Amino acid sequence: MVAAYVKSSENSVADAESRHLTYETEYELSSAAFARISKTLGTPNIDLFASRLNAKCSRFCAWKPDPDAEYIDAFTRSWKDIFFYAFPPFPIILKVLQKIDSDQATGILVVPNWPTQPWFPRYQARLLSAPIIFPPNKSLLLSVDRRPHPLHRSLSLVAGILSGKHIGPR
Repeated sequence: MVAAYVKSSENSVADAESRHLTYETEYELSSAAFARISKTLGTPNIDLFASRLNAKCSRFCAWKPDPDAEYIDAFTRSWKDIFFYAFPPFPIILKVLQKIDSDQATGILVVPNWPTQPWFPRYQARLLSAPIIFPPNKSLLLSVDRRPHPLHRSLSLVAGILSGKHIGPR
């Protein structure tokens, strides 16, 4: 089997599906939780994983074209000289940690409090601050139409300032 690039214009159905945003997957951290993060950890300059529907900062990066976004796809720009806020989709947390290291970036990262995940020790090793732990709460994560996240009874989140500036060799 060989992987091959197919232009979007020749693969419109699959391409459209990969760019489709459903409200069921667009969750927002509660304003109260973000206010606590900002008060405790500082005010970030930009929200790296947002849309105009859930951005926590006036400047934000979107994953697809958005008229209010400053950038499209946070991974295409350097994070080195910005104090960012990132609450990424759970499947890309390791990629976010790798980007923090490669850019020697510093910012606020919110992730599920899942110590058994392979990326969790890496998260902890980069912490510059005492983490803030948010226990499960029905209003912690809400969809665009204000429905609680399906895991709201068990999902705990952790937020902290991380830095990739002084990480030793891997």
